Amino acid sequence: MKRKIAVVGASAAGFVQLASLQLTKYNLHSIFKDDEYVLIHDPDKVYPEMLSGTNPAFFDDLQVLTNLTRRWMEKYADAKDCHGYKYVGWGQGDKNFQLSFHSQTAEFFDIEMFRSAMLKDGGKCFGEGVSIIEEKIDSVLINPSCAQINGVNYDYVIDCTEKNPLYDVDAFGDPSLRPVNTAIILEKPEAGHWDYCIEYAGRYGHMTGIPLKSKQLWMYMYDSLHRKDTTDEVIMKDIQEAFPDDDVSTWKFKKRNWVPRVSNYVICPTTGRYIRNGSALIDIMSLTACHHECVHVMCESIAMYTHFINKDGVGIEKIKEHVEETYYELLAMDYQSHLSFMYMYGSRFDTKFWKDIKVEAREFLSQERYLHPSFFPGKPWLDEVLNDNWTDEDYKALIHIDDEVEDVSGRQRVVPFVIMNDRTLFSELSTGLGAPYADRFSLLDNCHPPEEFGTIGYNTY
Repeated sequence: MKRKIAVVGASAAGFVQLASLQLTKYNLHSIFKDDEYVLIHDPDKVYPEMLSGTNPAFFDDLQVLTNLTRRWMEKYADAKDCHGYKYVGWGQGDKNFQLSFHSQTAEFFDIEMFRSAMLKDGGKCFGEGVSIIEEKIDSVLINPSCAQINGVNYDYVIDCTEKNPLYDVDAFGDPSLRPVNTAIILEKPEAGHWDYCIEYAGRYGHMTGIPLKSKQLWMYMYDSLHRKDTTDEVIMKDIQEAFPDDDVSTWKFKKRNWVPRVSNYVICPTTGRYIRNGSALIDIMSLTACHHECVHVMCESIAMYTHFINKDGVGIEKIKEHVEETYYELLAMDYQSHLSFMYMYGSRFDTKFWKDIKVEAREFLSQERYLHPSFFPGKPWLDEVLNDNWTDEDYKALIHIDDEVEDVSGRQRVVPFVIMNDRTLFSELSTGLGAPYADRFSLLDNCHPPEEFGTIGYNTY
């Protein structure tokens, strides 16, 4: 069996999807050993100014198949290691706080340098049957019998583009949470000397800062569609306040707009040959670690579909159903609930942006889907379970209960918000945000860096 699959979009999602396809081929070598996979890079389909920070899964997924090392990333992609996050001015407490990865390391890197190196290699590092090419996409044809890119036939096309989707451009809906839609991106020509992602709460939105070996990248995200007072001048003034010792007007300036959206499907229901992942699937706020975790999970589900083997009476329609259920589970229960939990406690600013987003976040987390069906039947988590009377021992007993509920992606779910399944993460996050029940958690450290609340410093614990 010889097939050809195209991954379009040299994005972080595109590279991980390519790796996932190749790994699946190796696992099913006798059946799919002749498969060819092509990653197509069209510069018009991705953002060159993306802040390239990923979660630990990105590096792990790639290094399984390639000789990718952290030293290689540093040399060819201006990379620095990332060990967690620092939240500056978030929550209703009075201190900045940090979250660390568990014995893991993520990577910050220059996506354009990474693409250039991958294009030069041409896909050889991924093994036989893989190619990476640069090509402007002029024509796309998708039907039940085949998929074509520029007249070349493929069995499947996986869309990992970041701008306009390749096909079926109207098949999107609005996300439940739409906090931001515009970003000002600044590049400071000075090496970043810290080793974590900075999340800074501003008056009109929030700013992400990542260090690279030769420069710093800062992205201020805000809502320019519904809040007309957020002009470039106003945002730059807010950014300048965060850097009192710098003149931010001298930094390299870029601006990006997008329409927050979520795809109506993963696998096109009318053709079965067009598939979406990455920002072509979920485009709310693509820089979050939660987004990359969704990409990681969907890569595996998509590879399972494209390498379907009819066994045990399980048909292809059942596999498609599983893929779609996994997507909606991630979108509703994980991705948007994570964002909502972060926004729910607001920030040091009581501006319209934070007032509105706090209400939207709480409304989202109060939906019926978050009423636990068995352990706390009919009770809202936010008010009746997560309260001042809920103890650390109650939490430990809950997440270690034997009678667990398995969700569609095979994970054990006894709590509604995915972050609650990681006790350390949830305890530190709740403490840092100033949740009313947080002081009941037993922590080894208070997770607060030694600096004034709301000030961008570069201190670690």
